[in-house]
Amino acid sequence: MYNTMKKIAILMSLLVPALALAQGSLPEKPEDGKCYALCTVEAEYKKEPVKVLVRPEYKKLKVIPAEYKTVTETVVMRPESKKFVYVPAKYKIVKKEVVAKEGYNKQNILPEEFKKGEDRVLTKEKTGNWVVSENKVPDCESADPDECKIVFYSETPEEFTTYTKYDKVKDQTAAPAPIEPIKEFIEVEEEVEPARIEEVVIPAVTKEITRTVLVKDETVVEEVIPAEYATIEKTVLVKAGGLKEWREVPCNVAKVAPGTEKKVNFDMNLPANKPAKQKFEPLPVFYRLGSAELTPTSKKTIDERLVTMLKAKPSMRIRIMAHTDAQGAPDRNLALSKLRAKSVVDYLILKGIARDRLESEGYGDTQIINKCKRGVRCSEAEHAQNRRTEFEVIAE
Repeated sequence: MYNTMKKIAILMSLLVPALALAQGSLPEKPEDGKCYALCTVEAEYKKEPVKVLVRPEYKKLKVIPAEYKTVTETVVMRPESKKFVYVPAKYKIVKKEVVAKEGYNKQNILPEEFKKGEDRVLTKEKTGNWVVSENKVPDCESADPDECKIVFYSETPEEFTTYTKYDKVKDQTAAPAPIEPIKEFIEVEEEVEPARIEEVVIPAVTKEITRTVLVKDETVVEEVIPAEYATIEKTVLVKAGGLKEWREVPCNVAKVAPGTEKKVNFDMNLPANKPAKQKFEPLPVFYRLGSAELTPTSKKTIDERLVTMLKAKPSMRIRIMAHTDAQGAPDRNLALSKLRAKSVVDYLILKGIARDRLESEGYGDTQIINKCKRGVRCSEAEHAQNRRTEFEVIAE
């Protein structure tokens, strides 16, 4: 700052005539041989220590392992059962009378009986004939020769034939005559004791084993981790700047003859550019379709890329970020991405990485990296570019 002011003063001493014309005024009561510069009054600051919260108080969970004890138990390898044994019947030989040929009733036929008599049948019916007389009725005059004639009716009686007739007294009948059966003796087995089923108990098969049983389940206790604070210097404004005033500055400038050109060079030291934030390529982490379950290939990738790095740098903290494509409902995509990011974190914890070194976030389809936004037709390969998982180092 001092060297800069000195250079400005030298330049001002060379340009006084022009400055006077431009400003219209000069320092009041200047002293011979001294240099002055019209400067902007800079603001004045002071440093004050400030205590800031670096990490708030939080609860850390500690797992209390489960407690077990060893016990000896009798295990039934095969339970008690039953079997059934057939005991056959017992017999003795005895003589038994049997009918070799059964008797029957022999049927004798009795003849029919009739009563002899006579009867007659009409063989010719009674008939009658008309005989026309040649004589005419007296006093009957008629031009018709057939009229006034006398007719005579002659009747012939019926004729009958007499024949012998038999009237039935009774039909033929059957008169049964019993025939006795033919019998004989045979030897047969007579049951003395019937067959039966006996129930036999088959004892159980057991074995003594030693078993580890749970006495007390695994539990979790809370440990309060106090807040972390840091003291930093805060720059506090004491006096505002911005006004212009003439100030006396140190100078060692020889007098210059009129018309002589004086060149002054100023070196500007610009601050170095900050390094660009490191970017990370997406992890080739894949999940089963529509789920947050990691595939075996993805687990191998996490082992090689993240687990190795985090174990080599115990103080490193990272954030896992998961994204989906724009296919499907936005709410579902957001929930799925959060579950997928959490799956990576859970797997890292399973591999021995402390939970407080890991963060996870799911962005769903809100950070599409190509043209395939919702409603845009894209190939499967283009959609796959958006289904990505990334990690970011948030503390070395």
